[in-house]
Amino acid sequence: MRTIFKGKKYADYYTFYLQDQASKQDYDLLWNDDSSTKMLAVGEQLIGIGTKRYEFVPVNIKLYEKAPLFKPESCEKANECSLHISSTAVLGSVISGFVTLDLPLGIYRARILYKNLSTVENDWKGKDSYWIQLWAEESLLGIKHLK
Repeated sequence: MRTIFKGKKYADYYTFYLQDQASKQDYDLLWNDDSSTKMLAVGEQLIGIGTKRYEFVPVNIKLYEKAPLFKPESCEKANECSLHISSTAVLGSVISGFVTLDLPLGIYRARILYKNLSTVENDWKGKDSYWIQLWAEESLLGIKHLK
């Protein structure tokens, strides 16, 4: 296991993105009532992660050799989806910008764990955090809402 990112990212419009820098996806086309409720929008070479706050939120991304054991008790919500990185992986948001990640090219499975969502009192205060577990896959797979 290797840490790819650990820090805070600004969640513009209650969202941040993990994506291929080359993606031309229109973010607005990804979000609808269903994706907003599930706090996940998946597009061409990108993942939109919904948040409970319009604020800086803790984000932790780790790369694993294989799928880590899923522990439902470790989070309040969990989703899985695929991500294809063909150029440079970036993390960020529409207004505040993106940072480059040291992630090899390839196809990944991403498990997003949403923790402490119930601690959010308003749009700015809370102890919510967002953990992304990545591992290599041979092909793109569908979205799974685990919890």
